[in-house]
Amino acid sequence: MKLTLEQLIERKLSNQDKGNFVKEVELACLGGAILIKKIPLTKIINCISEIENAGTEAKFDAFIEIVYNCCPIMQEKKLQEAYECGEPTDIVCRLLDDNVGALVTLATEILAMYGMDSENLMDKLKN
Repeated sequence: MKLTLEQLIERKLSNQDKGNFVKEVELACLGGAILIKKIPLTKIINCISEIENAGTEAKFDAFIEIVYNCCPIMQEKKLQEAYECGEPTDIVCRLLDDNVGALVTLATEILAMYGMDSENLMDKLKN
């Protein structure tokens, strides 16, 4: 079936109404949910390319960057100051109490918003 211009416009409006660009992720380490949002695909792709070709530390840095960019609350200067962050992205690990599982959960949920298969996420971290 060939799609019409009107159908594609309606799809765009429908996706916005459904909230496909934001989502809440429940994290036990925080005792509640945190909001994640989609950012431009090019930013995600840049981080993923770092994951594919990097060592373990650089891979974690890429996941931290993804989480930071997709969690608006983590970009709040007041929160960063409260947690005494030297760099803005330091808030990710400090807020999550260095919980790798929570970091992976957030990264997995974010990548799922882009239709990416994140089943092998831990394998990418290990290799």
